[in-house]
Amino acid sequence: MIFIGELRTPNIVYHGNGSLSKLGKVASDLGSKALLISDKPMKDLGYVARVIRYLQGEGVHSITYLGVDSETKDTHVEEALVLSPTGRQSKKRA
Repeated sequence: MIFIGELRTPNIVYHGNGSLSKLGKVASDLGSKALLISDKPMKDLGYVARVIRYLQGEGVHSITYLGVDSETKDTHVEEALVLSPTGRQSKKRA
């Protein structure tokens, strides 16, 4: 069986002071699950916890991957997919 993925992104980009607080609503409009890919410095600064709080506030379940060690690469996404119950599992059946 071949796994075909889908990446949906919002057509509006929010920026500026307070824009992060819109994340939960935007994410919930797209679905009920999120994969958060970040790095340890963003966690240490408190941004990861804020993102999770905004997602949870809108009923979005998230899994967090903090293995990014530089600019995000496709290899980081591949590693993060292992955390997903269906991400890597479905891909292996291809």
